[in-house]
Amino acid sequence: MQITGPIPIDAKALDQGRWRISPSFRTRVILALVAFGLVTWSVVAGGLILNARNAVQEEVQSSFSVVARYVQARKMEIEDLGLMVGAAEDLRLDSENARHVRALVLSDGGPPHVQDIRPPEEEDEDAPPRWFLALLETPPFQKTIDISPPNGVPFSVIIESMAYDEISEVWQDFRLIVPVTIGHTVLLLGVAIAAINRIFSRITLISHGIGQLEAGNLSHRLAMTDIPELASVTDQVNKLADRLRAKEAENREISRHLLTVQDNERRQVAHDLHDELGPYLFGLGAAARQLAAQGAGVETAAGGPDLKTIHEATETITEITQTVQARVRKLLTALRPMSVGEVPLAELLNDVTLKMNRLAKDAEIQLDARTGPATYGETVDLTVYRFTQESIVNALKHGGATQVRIELEEITLDHKQRIRVKVSDNGSGVHMDGPGDGYGLTGIAERVRVLGGTWHPPTPAADRTITSILIPIEADVKTPNRGPKVSP
Repeated sequence: MQITGPIPIDAKALDQGRWRISPSFRTRVILALVAFGLVTWSVVAGGLILNARNAVQEEVQSSFSVVARYVQARKMEIEDLGLMVGAAEDLRLDSENARHVRALVLSDGGPPHVQDIRPPEEEDEDAPPRWFLALLETPPFQKTIDISPPNGVPFSVIIESMAYDEISEVWQDFRLIVPVTIGHTVLLLGVAIAAINRIFSRITLISHGIGQLEAGNLSHRLAMTDIPELASVTDQVNKLADRLRAKEAENREISRHLLTVQDNERRQVAHDLHDELGPYLFGLGAAARQLAAQGAGVETAAGGPDLKTIHEATETITEITQTVQARVRKLLTALRPMSVGEVPLAELLNDVTLKMNRLAKDAEIQLDARTGPATYGETVDLTVYRFTQESIVNALKHGGATQVRIELEEITLDHKQRIRVKVSDNGSGVHMDGPGDGYGLTGIAERVRVLGGTWHPPTPAADRTITSILIPIEADVKTPNRGPKVSP
């Protein structure tokens, strides 16, 4: 197969991949600080070594010059005084006047004699390492002075500089200074890294707090910090959370008011349908039955109306009237169950359970209500009623359940009283209805959200499917007859 054209590249995926392999900004800052510390220490160490090298060179050169002048002066004395044999020993070069210098005396007919404090043949533990010697060692100075005593044997003095002992002294100082500089650098890096970690930890907390606000947890607040720059940001985030929470409460109150208005409208429409259509339908049915009764047993006269046809028409009218009445009752129940807000919530759910048990002969529907004779206002009661009804229907119709259990109870969660309704069944589960279904799970979830509650969609758990809602209890809408409370 031949591929033509450019290969598409997912730029977003590339950015995500680059982000995964790229170190965090905190890591990059710390690495930069460590690199800066290493470079700084290297510069300091290099400066120390360069300064020590120059000092060694100056010290050795000074000592060499002193010894050279001393030998030159001794030469003049020997030659002027006319010293005899033994003049080489009379130079008196020792460690006091020949420091950092080696003097080699060569005489005619005798072995060379060295007057010098030589470096040790074996290095001890305080001896400088070879790399340090290589860094500080300078080219040696050398000078030959010929001495000819008038009555003695001529000899030569070779003077050569030796930097070993001076480098050894520098090494002793270097061994002390280097750990101090390393410790100082490490200390500064540690303080800087600690400060950066502290700053970034606060930034992380601020980011986490903003994430909590984005997730909808508007009660989350950031702890204040003593870092002035971040304290201002923290304060602004907390003020933003306060404003968002106030706006959410305002929006929820508006939504709750709209929901109440909507329920009141439905109730009014239900009452209007019942009060207006009910009497007319009843009268229409009664008139049809009366007409049928009057026409019964009357023989059809020649050329008169066909009473059989009239009888069939009246029966049709009666059937249609009954059908319309049934549809109106169903419509009234859909708009608003007549007993909502007038009977305890437990009794309202019991009516739903009994009705569903009559309709689903092959299913067993149980209710465990522990709220007693309590009602929680028409809006909450209607929401619980719709949720329970819809959950049972979905479990039976879509999940194929044969066992459904409804649990109704009051709980205390986060120091607040809530009403919890849980519906569990042994079915296969159900997908959430589309947003166009006003009485589907989506519509119920919206009602629960407006009431400040939470809705848990149908979720498989072991061999059952469970869905539930939690709704805060408003003290001003609940009746004083409270049922027993349980903890979650």
